[in-house]
Amino acid sequence: MPETTPLILGNVTKPGAADRLQRAGEAALKSLDQRTSMHVGQVVGNDIDHVNIDLTGIRIDSVEDFEDFGNRVGEAFRSHGIEERRLDAVHASPGLVKIAEIRAHPVTIFGAPYVLDGALVDVPITWLEDAGGLLAIAIDENRDPLHLTGELSLRVEQDALIDSLHVLVEQISDRDGVPVHVELRQVRFTQDTQRSVRVEASAKVSKGFVSGTAIAKATLELDNDLVFHVRELEITSKNPILSSFLKLAESRLKVKPMRLADLGPLGERIIDVNVTVGDEIEARAVLGDTGR
Repeated sequence: MPETTPLILGNVTKPGAADRLQRAGEAALKSLDQRTSMHVGQVVGNDIDHVNIDLTGIRIDSVEDFEDFGNRVGEAFRSHGIEERRLDAVHASPGLVKIAEIRAHPVTIFGAPYVLDGALVDVPITWLEDAGGLLAIAIDENRDPLHLTGELSLRVEQDALIDSLHVLVEQISDRDGVPVHVELRQVRFTQDTQRSVRVEASAKVSKGFVSGTAIAKATLELDNDLVFHVRELEITSKNPILSSFLKLAESRLKVKPMRLADLGPLGERIIDVNVTVGDEIEARAVLGDTGR
């Protein structure tokens, strides 16, 4: 049985369920931006031949937008008779989404326009039915064997990304309970290797009556085992009082290594990642059989 919480689709046939999914998905996306779209293809046996999702036009301008968007999407699905909850299933039928495509040209996050393109082949799903004929669908991340393959790419202009970081840091600094105020001045990303990026930033940092310029440097790296590391993290300041505080902050900001495989079904299928840094930054991931 899938571990993910299924979407309850109602007392409908599988073709009827696909139609309901499309109408609910369209309504959910249109509540965010009219340029978005979603199309759910035909059901053949237990398979859905395709799902196409276009997120073009969506804007996220604040931390609060994430929660607001989630609420609006949930309300749109519920208004079409679809809800996310557990089901006491008596029948389970495995199937596939033969191809799932997602794009955004662009989706704008904190002012930065990101271009997203992705395609996944053979996404595992399971149809669930309870004793009363209630039908549900869930992603089946435990499918064995799992033949999910695909490719995802995300790109953004470096200057736009840096501008968005200014906006994000300002919003976080202005939140209640944040002990310091940080005003970003300069940020630069440079290519180190095929899977590592060097980040250097300067900022004005204020804590109470103490303020000064801080310099931060770090290398973001994905090793050959697809484990993400933040290496060579260093935060310094010529202000001795601020420097002592930053050293303490530096120790707390150190990030533990993180395996992409721990990010869920998609992370488990990543076999290669490429990062290209220049005027434009692009990250590309390939999914396939990892042999794990």
